[in-house]
Amino acid sequence: MKILRFSSVACTALLASCASTPKSSPEELTKVAELALQRGDCRLASDSYASAMRGAPVEVAQRATEVALACDQLSAAFSAATRWRTLAPADERAAMFYTISAVRLGRVADARAELGTIAARDRNPEKLIDLLAMQPDAAIAQQAAEGVFGASPPSTALPTSLGELALASANFAEAERQARSALSTDPTHVPALRLLARVLALEGKEEEAMSVAAATAAVGKDNEFVPAETLIALDRTEEARDELERLRARGGTEQEINRYLALLAYQSGEWDEAQRRFGLLARQEAMTEFAVLYLSEIAQRTGDPEAALAGYKHLLDSTLGFEAAKRAAVLLAGKQDRAGGFELLDAYAAKHPEERLEAVLAKVNILAGDGDAKSALRILDDAEREYRANPMLAYERATVLERGGRTRESIRTFEKLLATRPQDPALKNALGYTLGDHSIDLPKAESLVRSALDVMPDSPAALDSLGWIRYRRGDPADAARWLSRAYRLSKDGEIAAHWGEAVWATGREEDARRIWATALARDPDSAPLEAVIARHASGVAPPAP
Repeated sequence: MKILRFSSVACTALLASCASTPKSSPEELTKVAELALQRGDCRLASDSYASAMRGAPVEVAQRATEVALACDQLSAAFSAATRWRTLAPADERAAMFYTISAVRLGRVADARAELGTIAARDRNPEKLIDLLAMQPDAAIAQQAAEGVFGASPPSTALPTSLGELALASANFAEAERQARSALSTDPTHVPALRLLARVLALEGKEEEAMSVAAATAAVGKDNEFVPAETLIALDRTEEARDELERLRARGGTEQEINRYLALLAYQSGEWDEAQRRFGLLARQEAMTEFAVLYLSEIAQRTGDPEAALAGYKHLLDSTLGFEAAKRAAVLLAGKQDRAGGFELLDAYAAKHPEERLEAVLAKVNILAGDGDAKSALRILDDAEREYRANPMLAYERATVLERGGRTRESIRTFEKLLATRPQDPALKNALGYTLGDHSIDLPKAESLVRSALDVMPDSPAALDSLGWIRYRRGDPADAARWLSRAYRLSKDGEIAAHWGEAVWATGREEDARRIWATALARDPDSAPLEAVIARHASGVAPPAP
């Protein structure tokens, strides 16, 4: 019997033909879906499972949900999860996937209703809350979860998980409240103690943060690094080093001590010391991937792109593969080999279809950064046909349009997306910042950002937006107050650029120069910082409030 060998295009066409045949059974459609998934065709896999669900058993709805969510087909995931939950109303995993799909789509009411059902039925919903805290839309999940689980949680683990969700949503006060709630039941609950120490450090409550860190370390040897971690979070670098050396003298875990010291050297821009310490870590199997990533980054920062590229390529088959592929692509684009970088991303996505959308967005960011908005938008056009109703693509489109000088189109795109996700604080902030940065309808811009801050009051991005809008509205003193807080939380170069502008406008020019110099030492590759420093050095006036 002659074996027919199909090309990739022909095979995909054949699969699509099978999937579209009206008489295809659920079993046939399931086979088509799994074959499509093997070939990296996430949309066909998701569509085939959507068709296979009709009249099929619960297992098909479950698999359809899993595939659609992994493939970033969010609308299909929500539909499949709805079907799964209908067929198996008591299945905790069905409820979990339904909630996550609703959150990803910005459907706060649906997520909230399901969380209410879960709260009434399940005694230990911590696993779901922990998953929600890891979602890119954690602030949506925080709104859905607010008040659902009542004032008397059934365990110390639940308020701790809710506190982690609040922290991921940039709501420090709520995170602190939940941590203290857990500790009121069990003062030695280590996850709650760790959470409280982190939150207090972020809030700038230094003495209390260190007191909680010491109490955590006293619970057991597994927590011995919490005081050092807290000092690092407080930006007390030398004290953190001293604490790590004290741990070494007391017989602390050498590998972890060296890891922290390597990170401290890296964060301080001490490249030789960081390179030496990461080099030592790279020889230890458990730390090799982590260390090689940092060594590659150091090589890139210190002017050795070939060594950096070799390091990133070495990591392509590791657990850090996508991050390495993305950084290698950016590096190649900077060396005028954009095509080579895109080939790397495509090759990685072919092996890991679940990362394909992220690879697409990486390409878009490279193109937009190079000023090629036209090509970036063309890639987004193709992606939007494949990933239907995925809000990330509309968000990226608005961002690319703004960077390409098409401000009004960007604003319309943000507004259209906000109409479908009216409770999304990150989206409100993005639209508000875009309006404010271009001095368009500043009262509306400020209202949008303040609404975002109601949900995520400690978001550095939203604090920066409000500060910059206040500067544009002619109140640099108030602007500096917001911007200084934003920079303390993030140490971001662009925020430092804004902060310095506001301080300069109050007449404190030396303070502004000091802000920029300090920030540039920490973030020497920051283009916004370099631009603002160069502009003021040349005597060009800053943008008028």
